Amino acid sequence: MSGVLAEGTAEQPGQRPLRVLHVVSAMNRGGIETWLMQVFRSQDQARVRNELMTFSAAPGDYDDELRALEVPVWRCPPLGSALAFARCMFGTMRRERFDVVHSHPHQFSGVVLLLARLAGIPGRIAHSHIDTRAPDRSAGLPRRVYLSVMNTLLRLCATEGVAVSAPAAEALFGEGWQRQDRCRVLPLGLDLSAYAPPADAHAERAATRASFGFGPDTLLIGHVGWFIPVKNHTFLLRVFAEVAGRLPEARLLLIGVGELTAEVREQAERLGIINRVVFAGSRGDVPGLLRAMDVFVFPSLAEGLGLALIEAQVSGLPCVLADQLPAESRLPGAVLFPVPLAAGPEAWADAVLQAAATPHHVPETHGVDLAQAVRLLEGRYAHYRH
Repeated sequence: MSGVLAEGTAEQPGQRPLRVLHVVSAMNRGGIETWLMQVFRSQDQARVRNELMTFSAAPGDYDDELRALEVPVWRCPPLGSALAFARCMFGTMRRERFDVVHSHPHQFSGVVLLLARLAGIPGRIAHSHIDTRAPDRSAGLPRRVYLSVMNTLLRLCATEGVAVSAPAAEALFGEGWQRQDRCRVLPLGLDLSAYAPPADAHAERAATRASFGFGPDTLLIGHVGWFIPVKNHTFLLRVFAEVAGRLPEARLLLIGVGELTAEVREQAERLGIINRVVFAGSRGDVPGLLRAMDVFVFPSLAEGLGLALIEAQVSGLPCVLADQLPAESRLPGAVLFPVPLAAGPEAWADAVLQAAATPHHVPETHGVDLAQAVRLLEGRYAHYRH
């Protein structure tokens, strides 16, 4: 069936665990990797033995925890060493004979799953986490050639495709993805216990704010995301500058790292707000930081889903977001203020101040239950047992 992922065949007692190889570039604190870690923490290794393959020489943020969880990590050379990379990936797949290769790096999954097919891996899953339709439509000739080759490889080599939302599915599998039996939307789940307020929530909030020099009454606006163009930090700073002009005691907390960090800092300097913006970097305590915020602002140009936005809603935060983001990113009962990006910083600042005056409210969360997502995944994996 197409559409939303359905549960598959149940595992029989006494069967060996399925070996599933997840392929990612590196295990840092991004949306894909954070979700994978939650899956690894919750999944019973007696049923599914999760393993990882990366193609980055740099250590990842989650490396220590992966060792503690006893998740094997296979490391291949970076993509710049194309022949060595391909030899490493193919050799590992052929030698280890995994049941499933679950590939996460969007279009490059075409190469990953070609190698998996050549290695004789029965289950070859391409997972779309992002919406690249706009940049793909405006791509130059070299990029269009690359996309054409990758799309052909995916059609030939993927046994199925899953996506975090309908826009993400269309971005990787084409406009007719719903008519393809092998393509489905997989509702992503979260470990909701991590976002529930602790018994001493008031003290935790005060302590977190104090650690950054914020007082209990400071209007704290927050954002979580990689410093990359699609996250639209430059627009976010313009919105905050407008808010700060009306409410000088407001502060902005930015969580994340990336290629544009220095550029965003320079922009904050030019706007005269650098002393009101905290660059917190990559953090492992995001749930606690969300509980310390008053408003979450998410002006992304595009998102496959927007896991950080889901996390903010689950935490009860009022959220100001770009109105074109996927419907799957909005939880029933969440406090949401969708605004067109074209409305400009002043309209966004109006929404932020309106959100700041709105009580926090935890929405319905049955659609983002991690246990359900894990069951759905295991059902799909079970089809590919050797």
